[in-house]
Amino acid sequence: MRTINLFFAIILLMTVDVSSQTSRKNFEEKLLQVEKFLQQEMDARKIPGLAYGIFDEDEIVASGTYGLANVQHQVPVKIETIFPLASITKQFTAAAILILQQDGKLKVSDKLCQYLEECPEQWSEITLHQLLTHTSGLPGSNKEDGSSNIMAEYSGVHQMDPVRVGMSLLTVLSKQYIFDLIKTDTLDTPAGTAIDYSNIGYILLGIVIDNIAGSYRGFLEERIFKPVGMNNTYLKDGETIHYNVSGEYTLRNGELIKNEERYITEIGSAGHVFSTLLDLQKWDAVLNTEKILTNKSKQLLWQKHVATKILDGYGYGWGILKDKPKKIIWHNGSTGTEFLKAVDDKMSIVILTNLGEGRYDRILIHGLTEGVAKILGLY
Repeated sequence: MRTINLFFAIILLMTVDVSSQTSRKNFEEKLLQVEKFLQQEMDARKIPGLAYGIFDEDEIVASGTYGLANVQHQVPVKIETIFPLASITKQFTAAAILILQQDGKLKVSDKLCQYLEECPEQWSEITLHQLLTHTSGLPGSNKEDGSSNIMAEYSGVHQMDPVRVGMSLLTVLSKQYIFDLIKTDTLDTPAGTAIDYSNIGYILLGIVIDNIAGSYRGFLEERIFKPVGMNNTYLKDGETIHYNVSGEYTLRNGELIKNEERYITEIGSAGHVFSTLLDLQKWDAVLNTEKILTNKSKQLLWQKHVATKILDGYGYGWGILKDKPKKIIWHNGSTGTEFLKAVDDKMSIVILTNLGEGRYDRILIHGLTEGVAKILGLY
């Protein structure tokens, strides 16, 4: 039987506007439904550990932790547990681009080649906007078997010295090494004509930020993490010791196995931010202000720029679950993380788990935040 370690806090219940003037009692009943839903999903999906938070405009309304952060050592998930966010990283990369636009250092309409010393001819028409919206035509990460292997996106790996490739996987992939892998890629479609979710596009955005600011990592730390107070949020570097970090797991033939990435990138702009529930609440609260991003920038971030087959649309680093009559934006990560923001209701739901996509079983890594939003009457 699964052991549940639950941390449950209800704060400011009388001030929360879930669906107009929901009573304290009704809201508490909804939270019990949320708890039941999450425990059922954990059992059904075989999720080892989970942390969730429901936020209003600037506070944590409710939060809970379940199960194990580290299965090997039987360490329970805590509210301070750090999780790898995977593709939720993309919203920070997109925000960094918009901060540089606010600073007058670039425009999202600019051509990518303006910011690269070596720019392949086949990329000459790609704009930063197209990279942000996955419409650049660069190879996507979604394979026919449903897997998402970032190394498989780099056609250049097949043209490189096998010794160099092998050695690189034992250390940090430098910016130049990653660019050498990417730069021989041809476009799957002409720039701006189709959407194909591409990690390569967001890595290139990270390289642009790095080239302009001197350091992608440093820019996120100085312009986002430190001002917001996200003291337990960082980019993976493979060397620094961090405490309270969750393990990463997946399933093989229905059995739990470890699933930690075998490589680290200097430019982790597509998916290498680690964070906690508490830090993400701070980020969410800042997104409700103009402290970091102006309202004009946030409109660009959350605007439905393109339609997709799965979502209602895609903005900059955010998927659009619902655009009208109320806007709900969302993104998930392959490590089992989700961030849903009901923009008009000024409420957000973050769920962090440690069961993600791997090389074996098909893993369901979405639907938890949407399920909670429906229970709360937001969706």
